[in-house]
Parts: sequence; C-alpha cells; structure tokens
Amino acid sequence: MHIGSGNIQSFLPGYLVVGHAVMLVGLLAFENGIVGCWIYAPGKAVPRVTLQDGYRLYYRCNGLLSLLFLVCLLGVGANMDLLSPTVISERGFELLSTTFIFSVSWSIARHCNYLGDLLLAQSFSLPCGISAPVPYFYPLYLLILPIWRERSGEARCAEKYKEVWAEYSRLVPWRILP
Repeated sequence: MHIGSGNIQSFLPGYLVVGHAVMLVGLLAFENGIVGCWIYAPGKAVPRVTLQDGYRLYYRCNGLLSLLFLVCLLGVGANMDLLSPTVISERGFELLSTTFIFSVSWSIARHCNYLGDLLLAQSFSLPCGISAPVPYFYPLYLLILPIWRERSGEARCAEKYKEVWAEYSRLVPWRILP
C-alpha cells in the first residue's frame, strides 16, 4: 500500500470529477446561450451589450463561443473512457478487484468523500461566529445525513459485493474519518 506516494498519477480520479463538472458547465452555457434564444425569443432582436469603446457585442457571439466551448468539452468527455480498471492499474493504482480502487484516499478511510462535505459546510458557518444557532443547522444536518448514508451504503455494498467488500472493510477499517 503506497499512501502519499507523491506521484502525479495519484490525482487521476480528481480529473474525472473535474471533467464532468466542466462538461456540465458547457451544457448549461449551451442551454442558456443558444437554446434559450431560439425558444424564448424566436425572430426577435437579440439583446446587446455596448462596450466602453462603443462596440456592440451581441449575445449571438456569446452563443457561438458557448457552442465552440461545448464541442471542445465533448472532445474531452470522449476521452474519459480511458479510465477503465486496466488503464488505472497500469498507472500504478492498486485495485482490489475490477470495481474498487485501493489507493490514495480510499486506502485510508471508506466514504472519505463525506468528510469534504462536512468541512465545507462547517467553513460556511464559522464566519458567523456564535451569535446565532441558525448558521449551524446546515452543518448539523450534514453531520447526520452522511452518517446515515454511510451506514446504508455499507449495507448495500456488503450485500452487492460480498467477499470483495469484506476484504476491503478488513483492509480499511476507518469510516469517513481516518
């Protein structure tokens, strides 16, 4: 088990998440920029913005840029299938089976993605101080929800993956917090 090996390949799962987020932004830009003009204002003058030097920038230009951006994102999304278990194992990750990656943060704790949610919710509430309890309702809610989801996820994975999940649970005893 190589925890914190320091190579660039340990950040590979992060690229997958970023790729999906970038594709979502591109789809939203396409929907709001081009499809919105065709559906909500067909045949009407497209609103414009006048820049400081007097040049008028039409939203159609923004729509064309959004379309170009979407085409580029589709090209990036087409390469996301390269993250198959065989490619991942060739890049130095340890696989427990063809389904489980057993490296990086997943070798420290199970369901460690919930820890990020908890820390982010707490960071939104801490600037409010202790003057009122209302800002802390969201972190409290997120403290209860991931524990419930982790327990139900454990039961679901134990039923679905049986021996592989038992081996993974034996190798990684920590849940959410390492």
